[in-house]
Amino acid sequence: MSRSISMVLKLVSAVFNKRTGVLRENLGACCILTALGSLCNSLYSYNEECLEISWREKLVSIAHQKYFHKAAYYHVAGLPGKLAIPNCDSLITGDVVYISSRLVSLVSALTGALPPILWYTYKLYQLRGLKMAFLPHLYLMMAYELAQRFFPKDIGLRLKEVAVTVGKYRKAASRVQTHAEAIVAAGGVEREAELLAENYNATVQVHSDLKWTISKFQLIFKVAYTYGCRAWMGAFAMAPLLDMHNLSGAKQILVLENTMLYIMEALVGNGKILTMHAQQQQMFPQCKRFCTLLDTLDQIGQGSQRKTDSTTEANDMIRFEGVQVCTPTDPPRLLVENLSWKLPYGKSLLLTGHNGAGKSSIFRCLGELWPIAKGTISRPGAKATPFENLHNIFYVPQKPYLSMGTIADQVTYPLASQGQTLMSQAELDSLLELVQLEDLGQKFGQRHIPNFDEVLSRGEQQRLAIARLFFHCPKFAILDECTSAVSREMEQMLYKECERRGISYITICHRPALKAYHDSNLNLTGDGGYEILPLKRELFGDEACSVQEPGGDTETLVEQRTDRMRAKLAGYQDQQHQVARKKQGVSSFIKFVRVFKVMVPGSHKQLLRLLASIAVQTLCAETMSRLAATMLGGMLKRNKRVFWTASAISFFLAIGSAFVEEYVGHLQNQVSLTWSSTLSKTLRGLFFRNNAFYSIKQLDKSVLDADQRLTEELHELSQECSQLWSNCITPMINSLWFTIRLQSLLGWSAMKPFYLYMAAATLMLRLCLPD
Repeated sequence: MSRSISMVLKLVSAVFNKRTGVLRENLGACCILTALGSLCNSLYSYNEECLEISWREKLVSIAHQKYFHKAAYYHVAGLPGKLAIPNCDSLITGDVVYISSRLVSLVSALTGALPPILWYTYKLYQLRGLKMAFLPHLYLMMAYELAQRFFPKDIGLRLKEVAVTVGKYRKAASRVQTHAEAIVAAGGVEREAELLAENYNATVQVHSDLKWTISKFQLIFKVAYTYGCRAWMGAFAMAPLLDMHNLSGAKQILVLENTMLYIMEALVGNGKILTMHAQQQQMFPQCKRFCTLLDTLDQIGQGSQRKTDSTTEANDMIRFEGVQVCTPTDPPRLLVENLSWKLPYGKSLLLTGHNGAGKSSIFRCLGELWPIAKGTISRPGAKATPFENLHNIFYVPQKPYLSMGTIADQVTYPLASQGQTLMSQAELDSLLELVQLEDLGQKFGQRHIPNFDEVLSRGEQQRLAIARLFFHCPKFAILDECTSAVSREMEQMLYKECERRGISYITICHRPALKAYHDSNLNLTGDGGYEILPLKRELFGDEACSVQEPGGDTETLVEQRTDRMRAKLAGYQDQQHQVARKKQGVSSFIKFVRVFKVMVPGSHKQLLRLLASIAVQTLCAETMSRLAATMLGGMLKRNKRVFWTASAISFFLAIGSAFVEEYVGHLQNQVSLTWSSTLSKTLRGLFFRNNAFYSIKQLDKSVLDADQRLTEELHELSQECSQLWSNCITPMINSLWFTIRLQSLLGWSAMKPFYLYMAAATLMLRLCLPD
């Protein structure tokens, strides 16, 4: 930078002294220096990005480690009262990116500010003395003290509100996609549209409050630092030259140019230091939320470590001794008191009781998800991790979890192949045939499917979970109503195959027909008590084979209901395909125009005000240039009255320019919110019209992330479009106006190189700019 300033001064000297040869030599050197400076800036930005990615990886690694340690992700979702952490997923994803970016900005500001401050302060001292050297620092300290009194103090709170509200809106949109079929079946389309609109209106309000707060902050910052210092620094740098009669006009210009460049670089360095405080205030709420999450996860991990004291090792038995089963709420609710029972390997147990009696809660205690107030639990693999404990106890829920991957990955889950074959194709085909899913192996093969839970019916999911159980073949299996959507024949096969493979099982169920497959029955009475009844299988043998549950074959009914619903909505599939065919071949520009046609109606007045404000901003810049010329002329002619009058007008005009510029930003934000509201309202109407939200997810399947497009991407699109509007209009007005002014001052011959340079730069950007 110092070399660049020296080069600029040589160019100015060559112009004033009319040395054409020196000018050309320095122009060539200046071009080379500019290229080197661009390269250095690019490398600096690249290293900033690398540092940000490195810090982000460390934060994410720490968060993931704590999040999955001792199943903390399960416990953090159910924390009571003030301990609750909403939008935990947003903290681990979005907030980590924001924090790492802000931290790198702070480091970059510090490292980029200290060397220029020291160097240019020294250069100012050499050139103009001690008073001029400390002038930028004194000014910024005064401006900082003044600004801190008026800076809004609630930016962090506004950012937190935006994060929470946007998270709720995204979750509401995601729920519509997740439960699309149930919403259509219940006729709740209008109600869901109202709820989504309410959530969106809340996001608009918090975004509006945030933008207004930031506008106030930016206005004070520009008045105190950006625009205020320009007029004052120019006046302070020129004033001493009024009395230096021994300097020629060219020498005065060189000293002034040199002084202003040094002052501006020192001001930039000081500004970076001072803005670090504002950045720290903005990022503090996110850092606090993230650190609170890490501390909470640590506490959960420590609590889980203490809970292992009440669990002991038992190789071939599951035993509860005097266990008090309570909910982990505040205050806790007693479910079962003084529970004592045991299940040796080779036996089976049926667990019954009405809803809410605590059936599933017993096995949350068994898996150490819930703490126990008193008593002990003995089980195989008590000191092992859940991953290491797969061969001891395996849990099969009513709604199985299906991961992303192939059909083989669903069977071997949670084991990962990692390049090794966990089972042969013949073994996979045998297991799928056993659960009557051989068609899935033929249909999907080795294809990676990201959403098996949306592709398969509930009955197919439960049968796939049964195949997973047979693959792992544990000592004990916990069957939590895992046959609610399968046929009676499949249910009988499950229990017979478990016995054949040596799997002892505990079944949670309401149906008495399953007593035929169990040796004892643990029945919860619901008042904290329980009873253990022995079962004789032979007494229930006929019932197991002949008794039909109410409603017949459950899996068949579920499939029929699903088929009827899909048939009811099948007409939308052709409609979606026709729309998709119409969209093929449409250029990006036409799509862009169509989006603008949706957004612009209703915002014409705002756009006209924005256009007028940009014109006023250009007029202010023109007037400031004229005043700067007047000040320079007053200095060269030693006319103090003209000089100080122009300086005072320039100062007040600079303050006015700050207000105009911030008003342009405020109007741009208003246009962004208006366009976002219009576009969101239009998209929500299309989203719910004719149950399109169901069609795009279940039938057409061309858009799998509609919730993200409806929330985050829509907001980003409207914001980018509003910025594009102002970023196009401002340069167009400035370019047109100042080109005319330069043409009138310099003539065509002087402007021709400028036009050639702009054309060459545009062509180079078109050819070299990466996509």
